[in-house]
Amino acid sequence: MAFNYSYTWATTTTANASDWTFSNPDGTTGLYQATSTRRWNWSNTGTTSPSVGPTGDQSGLVQGYIYTEASSPTAFNDVYIMEYDTPLDASAHDITVSFYTNQRGDRNNAVCTVETNEADTGWIVRGTYGGENDPNKRLTGATQYWAPRTIELTGIVSAASTKIRWVVTLPSSGTSWHNDYGLDTISMIGTDKIVQTHQMII
Repeated sequence: MAFNYSYTWATTTTANASDWTFSNPDGTTGLYQATSTRRWNWSNTGTTSPSVGPTGDQSGLVQGYIYTEASSPTAFNDVYIMEYDTPLDASAHDITVSFYTNQRGDRNNAVCTVETNEADTGWIVRGTYGGENDPNKRLTGATQYWAPRTIELTGIVSAASTKIRWVVTLPSSGTSWHNDYGLDTISMIGTDKIVQTHQMII
């Protein structure tokens, strides 16, 4: 059966977080309220870092979004992982993944990857975003921008048990607290594969 899983992070941390595992570089797990350093955070306003990171959610309705709260002085090379808890069935479905990213700050060089793991054979990067030269990056103090992203997994993954995760990796140098990186409106849509049958005419 087809599926459409959508996460807008609209109201509270618990509304969507129960379907995900959030791994934080400080050794904790979970999604926290804004201002919790070196962890995945939820907010419906701006981050605590002045003039960098998201200032509001993707919809513009003052709802909510999630982001990585990077802080000085120990944030270099930090890795944040959020994994969807339910494996997707790529053997029966064509899968399209869409989401929005937010990268604002002159020295915001965080990199976001989307990765899949088919039948526990290892994680493979399916999309890379962010970094120093992403054209959707905005300068410190500029108006925020939520960049739409789409990954078509049809024909790429085929296992009945396919895991998916988002990984945000901070740079090894620069201004560490500039690297607040936002995610919002994550959708995973699976449509039933078309089974072709051939009839022999005699």
